[in-house]
Amino acid sequence: MRLHYHITHLRLSLSCALGVHHTLNEVCHQASLEEQRVIDLLHDIPGDGFSIGHVVLTHQAIFAITTKGRQRPPYTTAESPVRVSGERLLFPHNEERRPLREARRAERWLAAQINRHASDTIPVYAVLVLPGWQIEHDDRMGDVSVVNETGLAKLITEARAENISIEQYRRIDRLLRERLRHDLRP
Repeated sequence: MRLHYHITHLRLSLSCALGVHHTLNEVCHQASLEEQRVIDLLHDIPGDGFSIGHVVLTHQAIFAITTKGRQRPPYTTAESPVRVSGERLLFPHNEERRPLREARRAERWLAAQINRHASDTIPVYAVLVLPGWQIEHDDRMGDVSVVNETGLAKLITEARAENISIEQYRRIDRLLRERLRHDLRP
C-alpha cells in the first residue's frame, strides 16, 4: 500500500510539473509573438540542498516558481478552493505550511545569488503554483504569490514592477545558466 501511495504521489508531482512547464512555455511563446518581450525560462536550478522548479526571467521581474501537486479528497469538487491564510494553505482536508516556506526559501536563495553579482538590488518574487485548484486569499497578502496555472500565466504577463537593464538581464541569465552547467558536470 505504501508503494502504491508513493507511485501515485510521484505521478501527480510529475503531471503538475509538466503542466506548469507547458503553461510557462505558452506564456513565453505568446509574449515573444505579441509584445516582442523576452522571457527566459530555466528549469530545475540547483540550490543548496534543493532545486527551484522554474525560474522566469523577464525585463520586468524575476520569478522563483515552486510547484506542488495535491490530490483532491473524494468528497470535494473541482470548485473546492484552497484558502491562503497568512502562513497557511487551507485545503478542504488539511492545512499546510511547508510549501510556502519552500517557495520563500527558493526566492531568498535566488535573490542572494543574483544580488551578489548584480550592480543594483534586483527583486525576486516567490510563486507557489497549485495546479488544478481554485485559490482564495484572505485579506492579508503574504510575500509568496499562490496561484493556479491560469493565475501563473496572468502573473507573468502582467508583470510591470521593475525594469531590469539589458546588461543586468544578460548577467543574471549567464549566472543561472552557469549554475545549471556546473550542476550537470560529472
